Amino acid sequence: ELAPLAFPLIQATCPNVDMTSWQKFVRFFNVRASAGDGGVLAVRDAAACICGVLAYRVDRDLRTGPTLAVDLFTAADLANSLRPVRALLDAAEMWACKLGCVGVQIRISKDQVRLASRLHTLGFSSEAGLYLKAIDAAPSPN
Repeated sequence: ELAPLAFPLIQATCPNVDMTSWQKFVRFFNVRASAGDGGVLAVRDAAACICGVLAYRVDRDLRTGPTLAVDLFTAADLANSLRPVRALLDAAEMWACKLGCVGVQIRISKDQVRLASRLHTLGFSSEAGLYLKAIDAAPSPN
């Protein structure tokens, strides 16, 4: 039910995402939440505005074991504050522990250079590259 309230923040990070795509994305993670291995979290500021969103799922990494994979991580950069980023990371680490994960892996877009720098400052390292090739596929019924 918070998906529409978070949409402006999502559009700031992903301007090509429309409301329908955002709601489908949230529904996918809500299904994971009902299975107990994923979900979407939002962080609010003192004025109750959503200032951060993350979507997570448990992934099985062959080298490291169960990992909390964060497929969406975005935070408002109000007054150049680390507070929303730190709150999201704390939530991710809490869920990682709760779900028996040995680490947290965060996927960020190549445009999120400032966030990458902040994550590095907060103890994260770049471990792998992600390569994407667009393909023609039939539209998903979801």
